[in-house]
Amino acid sequence: MVKELSLAIILGLIIGFVVTGGVISLTKNKNPATKNTTPTPTITAITTSPSETTTSDTPTPVQTLTISSPVNETVVDTDKQTITGTTNPNATIIIATSNDSITATADQQGNFSVPITLDVGINGIQVVSFDPTGNHQEVDLTVTYSTAKI
Repeated sequence: MVKELSLAIILGLIIGFVVTGGVISLTKNKNPATKNTTPTPTITAITTSPSETTTSDTPTPVQTLTISSPVNETVVDTDKQTITGTTNPNATIIIATSNDSITATADQQGNFSVPITLDVGINGIQVVSFDPTGNHQEVDLTVTYSTAKI
């Protein structure tokens, strides 16, 4: 009897520590300082000789990411959804849900469409776009999947 009780307490502690560690690692990755960073254009002077100066007016490309579907904080009645939106052409798209991570590539116009499967209840979805030069943009969505009749 005492052995079983001791074993149950030890297993309970181990499971508790594992769950706590998982929650801490998930919340640590949600650093708001790294979200929605947009590079600003710069103008640099290039000196070719002591008497001649040329100016480059080419701005640094701005990374964009717009999600058109599904709408943030919406309730849906089917678990099969498609994340659609636009970003920079040929950008790499990473979509992370609580149980899956999907990688896709935007087309020549920057359009993308990625099917996902939702869990019942509230689903946090993180969409990150990386352009070929390494710039990135991130959008977080919350979509609730419910089978209840409203």
